[in-house]
Amino acid sequence: MTRLKGFLFFKVVAWYGILMMLTLSIPPRTAVASFISSPEVITRERAVDLEKLRSALESKKVAQRLIELGLSPDEAMERLSKLPDQELHRLAKNIDRLQKGGDALGFIVTLLIIALLVILILELTDHHIILKHKGKH
Repeated sequence: MTRLKGFLFFKVVAWYGILMMLTLSIPPRTAVASFISSPEVITRERAVDLEKLRSALESKKVAQRLIELGLSPDEAMERLSKLPDQELHRLAKNIDRLQKGGDALGFIVTLLIIALLVILILELTDHHIILKHKGKH
């Protein structure tokens, strides 16, 4: 009986080993990679940069400033499209770094929310803030 159990165990382990070897011997699928030409990459980057600049020119403040300088947004866009690729990319990168005008309001709202959360936590934990005026007595 023990001999039969040993044989059965050996048979199961052998089949398991065979299945594992077959599974591991199947070659994995390979990814297909190809080169894209440099002009395609440059054209894509240029289009992305022009779109960034176009969206910046659509801003009311930028358009107003351009009009003050004697340029319409369309004329500015036409001049931007004539720039070399490196200059256009540098200008688009600098526009990404510019701070938007609405950041001050967001900062104030964030500070108010943090202050309200601190007050709420203090109230929930039965802690109180007592302010005393240190005046001359």
